Amino acid sequence: MADWRENKVLIGVLAGACLLSIVFIIKGMLGSRMKREVPEGYEATGITPAEAVLRQQKGGVQ
Repeated sequence: MADWRENKVLIGVLAGACLLSIVFIIKGMLGSRMKREVPEGYEATGITPAEAVLRQQKGGVQ
């Protein structure tokens, strides 16, 4: 049963890797949801991000 201790370390490393991958997958899903919400706001105002930058350079909305 001396091998059990070595296997315990391997199991711990694999479990940690699985947990990390799950966390990154969830973060990715939340990030993509937030990215999807941004264009909806621009569609509501009718201003694209490029137009917003041009307006800022010209001196704001007139």
